[in-house]
Amino acid sequence: MKDHQQTSKELKALVGGGKVKVSLPTGLDAEHQKKLDELKLRSGKDFDRAYDQMQVQAHEDAVALFSEYSLSGDNPDLKSWTAQTLPHLREHLEMAKKLS
Repeated sequence: MKDHQQTSKELKALVGGGKVKVSLPTGLDAEHQKKLDELKLRSGKDFDRAYDQMQVQAHEDAVALFSEYSLSGDNPDLKSWTAQTLPHLREHLEMAKKLS
């Protein structure tokens, strides 16, 4: 949680400081809301298994996205931030893989 809060804070600072020109979402998109709704229907080991799988997939997606942007992104500040954040994402991915 601490790492996720820190990265969110850093990204908000990049956006708030005008270095990155985007609007941050205020809620979940439809795809992620659907996943949350699916989790709400599960319990026990079924919940644990689904949650673990979602965590691995989410971190794999994040590592892929950050890897690509850190190499070929068009915003130097965001590109630098993704490169700095990538090792933590890779660490989280390895931790997520150990959940199962």
